[in-house]
Amino acid sequence: MGISIHISISHSVTKEEWTSVYLETLRLVEAFPFAERRKVSVRGIDTVCLVPTRERKERYGWNNEKIRTGWFADGDYESLCTAEEYYLPGDLITDDAYDPDAPDAMFGMLPAYLPYEWKDPRFQRCYDLWGEKTQGEPYHMYLLAVACLIESRLGRKACVYGDITKGQCRKAVEMANSYLDHKIDIPARCNPGTLLERVKSFPVSEQERLAIYICLYLGNKDALFGESLRRYFSEAAFEAYWTDRFGSFQVTMRGVDDAIKDYLLWGFSLEKLSGYVSFTDGGGKEYYNDYVRKIMAAKLYINEKDCKDILKIDEDCEKAAAHDASAVFNHAMEMKRKAWEEERAQYKISEPEDLPFYEMGDSIRPDLAEMVGEYFTFYRSIIKEDRFTELMNDTPKARCEWLVYQNRSILLRDKDWDQIYGDIMENPPSFERYYPMVRVKITEDSLIYLIRAITINDDFYRYAFTLEEKYGKEVSQ
Repeated sequence: MGISIHISISHSVTKEEWTSVYLETLRLVEAFPFAERRKVSVRGIDTVCLVPTRERKERYGWNNEKIRTGWFADGDYESLCTAEEYYLPGDLITDDAYDPDAPDAMFGMLPAYLPYEWKDPRFQRCYDLWGEKTQGEPYHMYLLAVACLIESRLGRKACVYGDITKGQCRKAVEMANSYLDHKIDIPARCNPGTLLERVKSFPVSEQERLAIYICLYLGNKDALFGESLRRYFSEAAFEAYWTDRFGSFQVTMRGVDDAIKDYLLWGFSLEKLSGYVSFTDGGGKEYYNDYVRKIMAAKLYINEKDCKDILKIDEDCEKAAAHDASAVFNHAMEMKRKAWEEERAQYKISEPEDLPFYEMGDSIRPDLAEMVGEYFTFYRSIIKEDRFTELMNDTPKARCEWLVYQNRSILLRDKDWDQIYGDIMENPPSFERYYPMVRVKITEDSLIYLIRAITINDDFYRYAFTLEEKYGKEVSQ
């Protein structure tokens, strides 16, 4: 599993509509530091690296017989953080796929959230774009901004979904509006009224619409959310929804906790709750006390006396209300996390991923500085290999080509390789800085960040010698 973003596009979108919104996405492509991984020529050397994302044409197919136009994004050019490739085609819409009667694009993505079959013909009338893993890397927000633009411009003919939140959508829209001539709005799933209007058009029962609305809404699902539900849907729909939701659970099952919490948080009748819950297992054993414990654990609107009055239980209710030991543990872990964050906030460079962005004079976390000093000693010792001496007797271009051929783990930008090649060609002794980068064994991501810092950040490279002098003597013995 991973974090991803999807866009559903209804087949009712015309070529003209798609072309218009696609061209607008190119504004955001140029504004945001999107990057794609490609093999390009840098100083005459074919190099796999990160380059700024731009629209381009490429051949594809078994024999490269097809041509497509669009843009690709693998990550962020500034942070060098990457995940999986996203592609947005400029020529998405074909004449044979156009279907003016195709339903709302949101309807087409329902199988991603609810127990509908993807193979059902009702859900086959839309394009499903993207869905690769962003893993929450910085380009996740840039992609979300593009997706919000597409939905805002196409309305019911588009829908963004995946691992997103209302807060992220608001931020993404704010980011996009900084560069667009005409502002966009937040996606329908963030707006109760807009979401309801779209869901109302779905060719399903009211009970299904209720379940869809609850599932898709991205805002806070609190007491106000419950009030809005009761304004929009009938009592019969709620009866069917809660009966179905609780129907697959016995009171001792883990999943019933969330159902009880939602039911109470949304302000539904506590007296009716017991009518939805099964209190016996397959052998007829009753579990009323477990039910009370789950209600007390919810800590919503009710107290111990309410439980006694409704279920007429005995002193076990007091035990059910006792402080949960897990709460103590969770509190302790939260306090530890805050202390950990506060300690790291004291330093400009507190994590390995910060190292490539070190600037002269930045404070660095002591244990991280020690790690750098020790590792830098090992890193520099690698130039004692015979292969280094052989390469130093070869041409500068041969040394550069050898780096590219040997590199398997360190992804850099085109401008970084240009700097490295230039350094090697103009200053031969500098090769000792770059030779180890493709010879060390990468056992964890922190080493990638460190090696990037050594090879592309001159300030850090100079500072690493100071850290080696302070911390590296022990490991050199």
